[in-house]
Parts: sequence; structure tokens; C-alpha cells
Amino acid sequence: MEREVLQDRRRQPGVAVISLRRIWLTQQLQASGTSFRHIVPQLGNRLLPDFRPPLLLDVAEMPRSMLVAILWELSRVPDMTPTLALFPAHEPGIARLLALPLSVAVLIADTVPVEILAAWLRAAPQLARRTARTPPAWVGAKPPQIGELPVATLDTLRALAPYGAGAPANITEAAVFAGVSRRQFCYQLAALRAVVGLSSAHRYRPPMLATEIHAALVART
Repeated sequence: MEREVLQDRRRQPGVAVISLRRIWLTQQLQASGTSFRHIVPQLGNRLLPDFRPPLLLDVAEMPRSMLVAILWELSRVPDMTPTLALFPAHEPGIARLLALPLSVAVLIADTVPVEILAAWLRAAPQLARRTARTPPAWVGAKPPQIGELPVATLDTLRALAPYGAGAPANITEAAVFAGVSRRQFCYQLAALRAVVGLSSAHRYRPPMLATEIHAALVART
């Protein structure tokens, strides 16, 4: 029975949508005549259920730990059809995080006219997967003034504040969660803090440190 449900979900037409603003986004997509279906992330070994791409990921109002977990999974799916990420126009800094998985092909501010959003959704199946040297397209906003985030950013943030799991008590536990040595984890963390402009002089417990890094990202415009 479970297998039949998964197969039915993959056969359903339209764009797969993950959003915590269901009413607003449903109204937008219906107004544009876009065929879509909502999918719900699950707690467990896999956060994303099976679905047929393309994917529209709306990150507004989404807990940061949940967002990081979704992006981390997307970065590890080799055959994922390009994803379109919808972000709050007043928080362009968070879009830098969204650009890390190569499956994210387009970054769209949520203030763009619904016709533009619909046009990109129609084009999504034809979009080629990005390479590491190819930045995503920005629609409705300009890239913020911040350097490229380190490759290990998602691993680091996920280890500092795991979604659906107990928070690490210290950096050593976070390093264990990330599967690297404490020394390597501290190196990754220092690189990330330097890019977002967060002083290493301040000491935080891992979950609070993740919160501060996210806040520093959002503050960049």
C-alpha cells in the first residue's frame, strides 16, 4: 500500500511544492494556471518524500534547521531535476544558502509578478543542471554583497542544529554528527564565520551559533 502511494505521488502532474505558506502560494499558483501538488517533509532518515520534479521550494517562514536539512538532502540527489527556490525579497542574504545545492537553478524573490513565477515553473523541466562554476539565475533581486559560502556550509549548519534530532551540547558532539574530526569541524566553522562576518571572539552553544550565522546571512543585502 505504501509503495502504491509513493508511485501515485510520482505520477501526479505539475510542480511539487514545499511551502509553509500554503494558502498564499496556492492562490498565486492557481491564479497563474500552474498545475502543482504540495508535498510534506517527513521526520526520519529521509526528510524529502519521493516525488516527481520539478520542485518549488518556498523558504519563507521555514525553520532554519528544516531549510538546511532540505538543502542538504537536495545536494546529495545526483539526478534531481532543477529546483526553483522562492525566498522573501527582504532577505536576499538567505538566498546565498539556497544556491549551494547544484539542483537549485533559479532563485526567485517572492515579490515578482505571478506571471513571471509561472513562466519559470513552465521552463523548469528544460533547465540544465548547474555546475559548480555556474551560478543560479536571480529573479526579482540582486545577489547580496557576501563572498561565496564554503563548500561545507550545509554540513556545518546541519551539525550545529540538526532538524528533528537532539541539539549537540558542544562542538565535539557537532563534529561527531558531521562525521569529521573536531579540528576539521572547527576549521569549517571558522571559514563560515569569516565569510558571514561573525567574530570568532564570541562563544555560543552550537544551536545558538547556527542561529547567529543565519542572522548574519539574512542581514547581508
